[in-house]
Amino acid sequence: MARVTAGPNEYLVVGRGGKLTNLGTAVKKYLPPGSVHVLVPSTKQEATFELTHESKDGIPLRFKGIVIYRIVDPVTAAQQFDFTPPPKRPASQKGAPAKIATGAERISQLLSFICMGELRSVVSDMTMQECIQQRKTTLTRVVREALQKAVGGKTDSGRMPASRWGIQLEVVQVAQVFIVDEELRRQMEAEVRDEIRVNSEKSNIQSDEEIQLRKILAKQRLEQKRLETEKENISRKESLELERLAYERRMQAEALETHRQKMEMERKKVEAEIPVRKFTAGKTREALQEEWKTHQLAKRVKALEVEEELMLAAAKQRLQAEILPLEQRPELVRAASQIFQGSNLSIYGENEQLLALLAPLADLLARTLAPLVKPPAEPETPKKPDKQGQAKSTGNTGHL
Repeated sequence: MARVTAGPNEYLVVGRGGKLTNLGTAVKKYLPPGSVHVLVPSTKQEATFELTHESKDGIPLRFKGIVIYRIVDPVTAAQQFDFTPPPKRPASQKGAPAKIATGAERISQLLSFICMGELRSVVSDMTMQECIQQRKTTLTRVVREALQKAVGGKTDSGRMPASRWGIQLEVVQVAQVFIVDEELRRQMEAEVRDEIRVNSEKSNIQSDEEIQLRKILAKQRLEQKRLETEKENISRKESLELERLAYERRMQAEALETHRQKMEMERKKVEAEIPVRKFTAGKTREALQEEWKTHQLAKRVKALEVEEELMLAAAKQRLQAEILPLEQRPELVRAASQIFQGSNLSIYGENEQLLALLAPLADLLARTLAPLVKPPAEPETPKKPDKQGQAKSTGNTGHL
């Protein structure tokens, strides 16, 4: 595989299998066998042209011009022109090697030929004076349009990339136009100098006349302007005085009208506020009454709540007082039953005093346990029916 290097001012165009590819600038590539490549310059190139031709009035003229272009489509340029470097001649061969034009040089030659051919065609229909005066206009425009048409771009002055040659024209200009005959050139230069001197003297005389005339006209204009300024100042002062008086009258009238409107607005405001104040006072009174009623109801509700809480607390206390003996009775009975458990006591002798001390405890237990002992129910007597078929009770119905 061959290694190819393209510099920063060269396009690397590689061909393989009948297809060309632009690999860009400043690249290094290894090309496979069977590939071909060329290096196409990417810098701006210059093409100059120079020719001698007679004008329409038979005066020989020499034209010089320049064309600056740049290759923007290296693939198209490589297809149209040969950018292969010339082969090196062996040192054994004598003599100067034949000059072989490269692709860029060939493009410059063709551009020069087109410019010279177009200039010959145009200069034949123009006089010497026209060629000299229209060097940068007509001649340059004609040459540029011919080049644009040849390379494939637009025919106007706009820059467009080429489509057939792969180049873009940067500058096209007919730089110089010379008279070839020395004697004729000196004669024409003398005539031109004389004409310039005469024109200069005429111009000086005309300038002096114009200066004097302008001075007179300037004095007249200044005097007229001064008079107009004085008249304008007087008119302006009168107008200002009239405007001031009218302004003062207008301000006084506006002040009176403003005062009247203000008094009227105050009166309307007071009249409009009376119903509102009455309505507001009534609403305030109603709101206070409703608030007082609400406060009274709240106090009643609060008193009822307190009374209910007191009643509930008293009921709880009574219920607790009633329930407490019932809850403690089984414990009392159990405790009393365990007092003398396993003891052999006698009401005589030494145990008499001990039993006397335990007598109040026995009474308390009897009173506490009395509600738990139900008396035996008495037998019910049979009921006899009365005349109305109702049964009458003949004895006690028992204790509840």
